[in-house]
Amino acid sequence: MKKIIALVLCFALCAAVLVSCGNNDAAVTTDAVTTTQAATDAPETTEAVETTEAVKTTEAVETAKAAETTEAVVTTEAVNEITGFEDGTDDAVAAITSVFDPLKSGNLSALYGNEEVDEQTKQVILGMYANFDYEIKGASVVEENKVAVAVDITTTDFEVVLTEYFIEATKHLEEENWDADGSYFMELATSPDAAVNTFSTVAYVTNNGGQWDVDTESEENIDFFNALTGGAMSMLE
Repeated sequence: MKKIIALVLCFALCAAVLVSCGNNDAAVTTDAVTTTQAATDAPETTEAVETTEAVKTTEAVETAKAAETTEAVVTTEAVNEITGFEDGTDDAVAAITSVFDPLKSGNLSALYGNEEVDEQTKQVILGMYANFDYEIKGASVVEENKVAVAVDITTTDFEVVLTEYFIEATKHLEEENWDADGSYFMELATSPDAAVNTFSTVAYVTNNGGQWDVDTESEENIDFFNALTGGAMSMLE
């Protein structure tokens, strides 16, 4: 399941990049920065600028959630169609659990083996997946060499985390190096009080030359990968 492993690593690295870009570029739009610069000569407008940006962020989140509602209906129908474990699905299910079990236990050596992953990235992964859990609900054969696996993924809700982070960022528009080390983002992402959500989804697993894997380029698996990243992918589209 190298593709899922790569996605988890990419998600962690993207988070690290997001919070180390100075954040006036990563969390705020160019227009917002321009507006802030204009407001420098009029400090009394800063609060209004921050409020406007917070509203824009909230509206963007609400729009994304509205789009997700339609996708969720489709996904729910797919999940409901899988009512048990059909013969011939064991290997596909095992491919999923071989990645999810290490994430759940925090045993990253079992996940990455001999691959070189720096210590900081490991800590980011452990922190971001501290609330990770899952339950395989069923599996069915879609076609030869293709299996649909229904799974509930419980993890930190990164839609909430990113929303809180972006809103906070609008309060620091004039601070060029605000949260340059990403400490505030990691505080939100790894907080014991971080929002947790359960995503019911379907992973479409294919057998390519004897290797079962989830195709990261298939549109069928967009919802699955969104669930695996705690909703972050849909928000950052």
